[in-house]
Amino acid sequence: MKTNYYRVQKHTWKKWTPEGRQLFNEIYKVFRVQNNVNHPEATKIPQAHWETLRWNAAWLAASLISKMYKAADFERVKRV
Repeated sequence: MKTNYYRVQKHTWKKWTPEGRQLFNEIYKVFRVQNNVNHPEATKIPQAHWETLRWNAAWLAASLISKMYKAADFERVKRV
């Protein structure tokens, strides 16, 4: 199981697939610095807002990839 470095709620962390957990950790880590994502000449987003955006982007990505993997497993099992 991937480590819950960023203290996602336990029931959500368990609900996500390992791929979703890994994706959350990676996106949250990369988004730490705004310049990794935003254009260098773009106006800086206030840090509190950036933290919210960072969390939401990682959360959405992890939720979607987990749903995709679960749906793919369901379809695979259903065909057998």
